[in-house]
Amino acid sequence: MRTYTTRALIAAPPERVWSVLADVLHWPEWLPTVTSVEPLDAAPLTVGARYRIAQPKLPPAIWSVVRVEPHRSFAWESRSPGVCALANHS
Repeated sequence: MRTYTTRALIAAPPERVWSVLADVLHWPEWLPTVTSVEPLDAAPLTVGARYRIAQPKLPPAIWSVVRVEPHRSFAWESRSPGVCALANHS
């Protein structure tokens, strides 16, 4: 299994960082690796919530939230034939 990690030191209070990180619908406004985020459920960022995400040079994928630690981190996964991608955001 391949793992990719990116880290950044952010000079802001944890609550502010979480409010931006957890607002996945606005990621395309500031994240060049995300073209669009479409919620497939009415729920906010909670376990089980699903999102269709488009990224440059990749086919759109459905990501399902599998873990949420409020004000700390969340993880979601996307599955397609032969591939399971897990992304942790903290």
